[in-house]
Amino acid sequence: MSSRYCPYCAASAEGDWSFCQACGRKLPGTTSGAMEQRDERVADLWRKAMHCIELCDYDDAEAMAGELADVGCDSGDLAALRGAIALRQVRLEEAEELLDRAVQESPHSPFVRVKRAEYWKTLGMAPRAIEEVTEALRYAESERVRQELRVTLEKLKKDSRWNFSRASPVGRQ
Repeated sequence: MSSRYCPYCAASAEGDWSFCQACGRKLPGTTSGAMEQRDERVADLWRKAMHCIELCDYDDAEAMAGELADVGCDSGDLAALRGAIALRQVRLEEAEELLDRAVQESPHSPFVRVKRAEYWKTLGMAPRAIEEVTEALRYAESERVRQELRVTLEKLKKDSRWNFSRASPVGRQ
């Protein structure tokens, strides 16, 4: 079986898979040589963009997003990627606008919903972040993605609870 890459999340996928096991999105139907090259290019750009964000190299991350747009990636996911970049740079109004547009363009994308959850969590609005991850769970098509989202959801719920033992002077003795 030939290996290829998901053009949405850059995960590797077997040639006969219809859906990505990582993000749950429908994989392109044809596995011609040109499509495989495009998929590999998109996956590589996507990985590089996410890596640049983690390294706080936002100019390169934005450049990767531009290249992803040039090869025809999903506009909602690209808006979410750009929203994540803006959020990391504390450009909150821009991040909100991009993430709202991402939801309008790709309302069923778990990636879009998770990036929007990160926005709400950053603003300290845990209930809204929990709603977004719950929505992502509704749309995730692979069990692997659903499991990762469940872990994220439980962590959000746990982090949003008031922890009396940490907050109380009695609990610190």
